[in-house]
Amino acid sequence: MITVGVSLKMYFSHARTLSWAADVADIARRHPAVQSGAAELFVVPTFPALVPVRQVIDERGAPVLLGAQDLAWADEGAFTGEVSGRELREIGVDLVEIGHAERRSLFHETDDEIAGKVHAAFRNHLRP
Repeated sequence: MITVGVSLKMYFSHARTLSWAADVADIARRHPAVQSGAAELFVVPTFPALVPVRQVIDERGAPVLLGAQDLAWADEGAFTGEVSGRELREIGVDLVEIGHAERRSLFHETDDEIAGKVHAAFRNHLRP
């Protein structure tokens, strides 16, 4: 099986993200490679769009995985601005980007920090 997906980074507005997700869901429902199981699709919107994109995908009955652009190494606590794997899983996220080159270069994420995030993903049944 081949896995294909797109991270939207911060390129789309919220409204554009929802429209785009609906288009992807409609394509996924009809595409022979997705229907046969030869390919799986994922979308990775911004954090504010995760819940409504999950709803768009589910409403259309589309076989599309939902991803998050990052997660915290901790499952709870006083970590302003972070998002826990526990909460991501609770809202229906399937996978998460970890160790992205931009996070490493712009935010100076270390191997140890990335390892902590990978452990958090597995602990919360998310696919890194």
